[in-house]
Amino acid sequence: MRLRIDELASLWMETPTAPVQVSLLITLEPVGPDPLTAEGLIGLLAARVEHLPSLHRRIRREGPYHAQWVPDSSPATDRILLDAPDAPDAPNAPGDLADTVPAVWRWAADRAVRPLPADQPPWRVLIARDGRGDGTGGGPALLITAHHALVDGAKGLDLVRSLLGDPSPNTAPSPAPHALPAPAASFPRPGPPWRQRLRARTATAGCVLAALTALRGREPDAGLPRTAGTGRCLDVVHRPLEPVHEIARVLGVTITDVVLAAVASALRDLCATRGSLPPGLVLRASVPIAQPGGGQATGLMVVPLPVGEPDPGRRLAVVASATAPVRARVRRARSAGTSPPRPRSAPGPGAVPGLVPALLRRGLVRSRKWGETRVTAAVTTLRGPAGPWLLPGARVTGIVPIAPLSDRVRVSVTMVSFDNTLTVALHTGEGLDPRRVLGRALGRGLDQMLDTPVEPDTDAGHSARPPHPRRPSP
Repeated sequence: MRLRIDELASLWMETPTAPVQVSLLITLEPVGPDPLTAEGLIGLLAARVEHLPSLHRRIRREGPYHAQWVPDSSPATDRILLDAPDAPDAPNAPGDLADTVPAVWRWAADRAVRPLPADQPPWRVLIARDGRGDGTGGGPALLITAHHALVDGAKGLDLVRSLLGDPSPNTAPSPAPHALPAPAASFPRPGPPWRQRLRARTATAGCVLAALTALRGREPDAGLPRTAGTGRCLDVVHRPLEPVHEIARVLGVTITDVVLAAVASALRDLCATRGSLPPGLVLRASVPIAQPGGGQATGLMVVPLPVGEPDPGRRLAVVASATAPVRARVRRARSAGTSPPRPRSAPGPGAVPGLVPALLRRGLVRSRKWGETRVTAAVTTLRGPAGPWLLPGARVTGIVPIAPLSDRVRVSVTMVSFDNTLTVALHTGEGLDPRRVLGRALGRGLDQMLDTPVEPDTDAGHSARPPHPRRPSP
């Protein structure tokens, strides 16, 4: 089968220092009379991989514009490996900021960016015996890495569910940090199929046009490094999900809006420490959007980040007023409906005449440098299991998603809801934040949002200071 255009785009966007790979760090706690060991985990995963056909194929390139998925018969155990965090070359000095970063985070950030072999299926599982990575125990940790051509963030989480086993089906759905909540009634309108397709494509074209309009002009120089480099850093922030969901509901915004405002707060602190915080500084963040018809997320929402705004409430107001019309356009595209996707056995978009993919490839490759002055952060939202996640002999204690970091994007932010916990992971280049400001600043930014004063309003069910545009809560 030929790769689709969205899958080919992941190959074209790669650079030697920035592979387009998605990773998921999962920490486990052994439980029960027969606790799960690292060796037992290898056997469990290898057995379940045999029942997942998508993991038994690799990419065969056919020139610069085409590639095919071809079967691969290599054993899964070639890609399920024991690993361990690297020992530091020298002991850290007292008070060194590296002491505050768990070793498993440093291990995951380093391993997630290591390229996958080109002659094997594009995925890998690394298992650390010690989930903490500091020799104090804590159960095994998994780092599951796959190429973006194989999965995106949401499909990667589905893949992990298949590998580890679905969580308990008795848990109720949790409020998820989706940027684009679907309306209660989003059924295709009656009418001929061509009208539905026309409405869907018109609305989708409006989303694309809005993203291109938002990307006009260069971002101001914030004194941040222009390229990610080879080293990586990972910071993780955990907060209870219910209070975040409640404040978002009361303010009439989404959880993604709250996190985007906190990212603006974190970038504000980072720019301040680097001495590059001009008044009124506004940077940009991109948020992927899943389009109708399945496949990977191919849409884009561009959100202004008011880094120069000192008031947390006003930062949230700016973000929310920018995302509201985009969500409305996407809802119109989804409610208009679209034609069902063609079977993968039929000729797909990857088989279009060579001129189209050639132009697209050229545009994507050039956009790597173009994006350097257009977007500072990439933000992704995922929905995890609502309740506890149990394996045979172990319990999942944490899920940390690691989205790819483009060579021209400074910060990659991924949030996931799991077991009533909101986890936000910041993936950055090593030279961007040497003083490790972003993680602590993001936590403070979320706490500021939770402490936003809310007071009743006689004209509406609720409101908050500062006022925000009122719209349906997620």
